[in-house]
Amino acid sequence: MLYKKSRIGTRYVHLMTSSPYPFLLFVAIGITSFILATSSITVDSVSIYPASLDADAGTIFVDSRLPVLPSVVFVYTNRNEAVVSLNIDDTKDLDDGVTLFVSPDSIGKMQGLGKSVYLDVSSGKETLLRRIILRAGKNNE
Repeated sequence: MLYKKSRIGTRYVHLMTSSPYPFLLFVAIGITSFILATSSITVDSVSIYPASLDADAGTIFVDSRLPVLPSVVFVYTNRNEAVVSLNIDDTKDLDDGVTLFVSPDSIGKMQGLGKSVYLDVSSGKETLLRRIILRAGKNNE
């Protein structure tokens, strides 16, 4: 015999292998914990729009209509490199899109970005369970 058998270990193995109910109870507790945890966590629902940036004038032009007029937007050319948050002072609806006017304290952040950028606008909040199960993890509607 390589090792001394533990009385507690022997009882545990007998309990787990004698009936499927302890395993089913373990699985039920795991699924319940997953559902409770993901239904209590809320995440932002973000919509992504292509936009053109004019750093000198401090404006961002979006080609499409925005469902929610934001006070803060996130702008980037490549999300893996840098994402800049900009405060929005005013918006102007045009026939072919929306112009966002950046606040003066955020204009300095726009200098490193190119002309063609992407704009992330928070369009609300949702539970993590809804994002994972119903929307299959996709970010946009």
